[in-house]
Amino acid sequence: MHRGYHELAVPSWERSIRVLTVWLTAAVFGRNLVSLASVQRPRDAFVASADSEEAPLH
Repeated sequence: MHRGYHELAVPSWERSIRVLTVWLTAAVFGRNLVSLASVQRPRDAFVASADSEEAPLH
């Protein structure tokens, strides 16, 4: 019920529909979980994959 109250407070219909879509998607599929370490240092994953000894794709 509190989400309905917040939905009414969103200023435009476009934003309101977007927020409602995110809430419904999270209810069906669950929340997206991201490691905070990867958010703080996003380049580390790219550097680690570049340093691997796999053959390049040509």
